[in-house]
Amino acid sequence: LCLVWSEMSAIDPSGQVTSPRYLRRMYSGYEYWETERLFPTTYSLQEIVRNAPLEIGDTAVQIGYIFSEMLGGNLVHTSTVMIRREFIKQAGWYNPLLKGIGEDYDFHLRLCRLGPVALMDVPTTLYRRGLEDHLACDKHKISASINYLRTILPVLEKHFDQVTLSRQEMKRILRDGFNWAGEMALDTGMRPLGRLLLWESLEISFRQPRTLDHVALPGVHRADGTRGISPSEGGFEERWQGETK
Repeated sequence: LCLVWSEMSAIDPSGQVTSPRYLRRMYSGYEYWETERLFPTTYSLQEIVRNAPLEIGDTAVQIGYIFSEMLGGNLVHTSTVMIRREFIKQAGWYNPLLKGIGEDYDFHLRLCRLGPVALMDVPTTLYRRGLEDHLACDKHKISASINYLRTILPVLEKHFDQVTLSRQEMKRILRDGFNWAGEMALDTGMRPLGRLLLWESLEISFRQPRTLDHVALPGVHRADGTRGISPSEGGFEERWQGETK
């Protein structure tokens, strides 16, 4: 997908990559799945593209239908992706209702539902991480986590028949999604929202010591003893819009 500059000694002072093995993946979604599961079919680039440059002719081009696995997080890097115009017309463009960051995930999830995709694993891009003006810095993570839930919950309701994940895999994805959003909400001072999201995660799986520690903190407890509010419900939408604009 790309190269990411790391704080480790993977790049020397001149900017040369000294050890790609130290360069970490940009997307945590890859932590869920083995590459062989995502892309079970492999060709060399020269088998697909005639007159491919000799230096990358043997590069593996891996193909797979990753819609279900994409529910665990984005697996597509916008800056390097190539998409046929006809597929964009089918999937639609970015959703303007997803504020902040993470709107590209919704877009790529819709695209991946249309059919197989291909990954050509050739590093093309260098990134420096952690600068304050970058969208991926900490202050934007609440938007990313909320938009993640806003994306996958309607998709599960509408296209569940196309999801091939096991029950256990789906529970893990939902547990981690609510947990992530809950922790980000607490970190940014939105305690009522964080409380509801963490309880949603615990209702999926109560065996989460870290999350239990969070909800045991003073002031972090279920308000009314009933079930939490899901991001697909109107109350959640209104609260989030009010607290994060």
